Amino acid sequence: GDAKKFVDHLVATFDPFGCSTCPLYGYCRDELRASDDPSNFLAEMGVPANQRGALLPLVTEGVEVPASVPKSLVARVRATISGQAIPTGKLRTDPVGLDGTVNIVLIKSDSGALSVYGLGIQHTPESEWSFATFEQPNAEQTRREIMAEIGQAIDVNLIGADEDGNPGRPVHLVVPDSATSDLLASIADSLAGAELARLRWSRDIEIGRTPLSFDGNPATLPEPLTERQRLAVSFLLEEDRARAFQMRTSIVDLRAALGAMFVAGGPKEEAGFLNYLVPWAESLEGTLVDARGLVDKRKQGLHTSGAKLSETLSNAMFESLTDTAGKQSIPRYRELVAEARQYRTEVFDNAVGALSRFRSSKMRELFRQLEADAQQIWQRRLALQSNDLVRFSSTPEFWRNSLVEVVEADALAATQLRLLVDPTYADEVARDASVRHLAIASVVSTSPTVIDVESRRIGLGSKAVALQINGQPIVEMGDVALKLQAGTVSITGLPAGTLEEGPDVERARRFAWSPNHGGRLAVGDQLVLADFDWYYELKRFNSMNVKRPPLDKTLAPKPDCDGDSYVNDPDGHSYCCKPHSVREAETSDYWAERRSAGEMNPQVWPPIRDLDSFDVTAHGEVVADEIKVDDAQVPEFATIDELD
Repeated sequence: GDAKKFVDHLVATFDPFGCSTCPLYGYCRDELRASDDPSNFLAEMGVPANQRGALLPLVTEGVEVPASVPKSLVARVRATISGQAIPTGKLRTDPVGLDGTVNIVLIKSDSGALSVYGLGIQHTPESEWSFATFEQPNAEQTRREIMAEIGQAIDVNLIGADEDGNPGRPVHLVVPDSATSDLLASIADSLAGAELARLRWSRDIEIGRTPLSFDGNPATLPEPLTERQRLAVSFLLEEDRARAFQMRTSIVDLRAALGAMFVAGGPKEEAGFLNYLVPWAESLEGTLVDARGLVDKRKQGLHTSGAKLSETLSNAMFESLTDTAGKQSIPRYRELVAEARQYRTEVFDNAVGALSRFRSSKMRELFRQLEADAQQIWQRRLALQSNDLVRFSSTPEFWRNSLVEVVEADALAATQLRLLVDPTYADEVARDASVRHLAIASVVSTSPTVIDVESRRIGLGSKAVALQINGQPIVEMGDVALKLQAGTVSITGLPAGTLEEGPDVERARRFAWSPNHGGRLAVGDQLVLADFDWYYELKRFNSMNVKRPPLDKTLAPKPDCDGDSYVNDPDGHSYCCKPHSVREAETSDYWAERRSAGEMNPQVWPPIRDLDSFDVTAHGEVVADEIKVDDAQVPEFATIDELD
């Protein structure tokens, strides 16, 4: 009672995501739900405090709100009130359901970072799901079996370049959430590390040296990766290195692809779960959603749609598989895994079905072609086994440095293309006062064309191009054509022209505009304008170009490299197609030389001294500073950095 009196007069500060681990989370949320104050309704949804005032008329009276409020936020409030999702207006650019896609679900164990209880995989969109249950979730053999299964699926879908060098069909792994892709990449990273170590130790055995681990103890050689395991590991490491690239789609997050098509109601963070999004997608067909009930159902549910398990089910699986409950129950364990797998695949199939009901964008095939071009480089790496097992953490410094400009150019291309196809995103960016290259405009007259521009940066003399009309992407309209060229994506049919002095000189932001392809404009139309030169500097307005995102070609085989290229010319092909076996053999010899010189002996280095006392120790315990070290043991010709 005293605690209640203490908190009753306080103004609620509630974040549905940040407060979820607080012991008072349920209490605070129930207080907000019981309140008749519409501000508390918005607080429960996680609407920022500085936006609630503008949204109150929408909650209380259902009237329009200022245009300055982000459209996605307004849509989320509307969806929560109505129980029906609000389409974003974006058409599909994802590859889900196309040939070359492999669907995967995992059941992760909490007993280890790379532990997996079960796998579900669909080799092609038309095939049935295949399942596997692992009774040793932490074992390396389990990880190898997962890679073998994925490698088989990739092999089924992999189509290489034709005789003319045109790239084949790309492969896409479709997963229910980012945690699944993270787990797959980590497994591949682990197995790649073991394979590279095996290659180095094989060199030691070949020339009669004893293979040693990093601490100087005799090493045990792991089993070599099979062809299918190598294929999957190589593909996933390619994805791991490509995560910095927004345009790459070798792994597709189904949750993100579905969530891009509409705005769901309720707290924004809930849209990060596939089993929350699917009912909202179905609401577009007429089945209304109770946002609060759906949130509670997801939070309290036994099953989840992604890789991680609920706490209840995780405990049950662990106890049935181990002797913590006094005995093992393998049949019960298999039942639990099967139930979890069935739930995931049902949610997955429903999400794919919901996504299939949305129309495809003109750019869908363009995005797929860009991925095919990138995967062509990976296929050359794989074929020559050259730098296809380079983990992201092991990328050489010069390689990482060379990627800085590549990643920046990729991010720019991704933003420019998204602005063309995603009207909600384009509208919000155009209304952002800090953005220079986009603006909102309205059509005042069409004979001649006169527009009012809501921007200080796009004005008299600016070359402007319209990206959307009344919330509709112009690029999706019938007479707009796309062409993928060697260095650009060429788009014809967008209204573009120079802003000139308008007929009403008293209106500072009113301009005359004579765009190419301006026939579709009407008085009162709301436009999203972009700076034409920000996209691509051209003297004429016949087309608008977007620079193609560059490819990561560092340490990659060239198109004319083959299996004999390095053998016949080692110096000329040292940085393109040198095989992993040669690189690791050279590394093994280098380390052996340093070890024989005493440069890699961990015994000669002093313990790390915790001078800042970051490590808290018990009173009286011996700490690093109290250990006496003979400084004469430290080699003068080496530094601590050389231990890495």
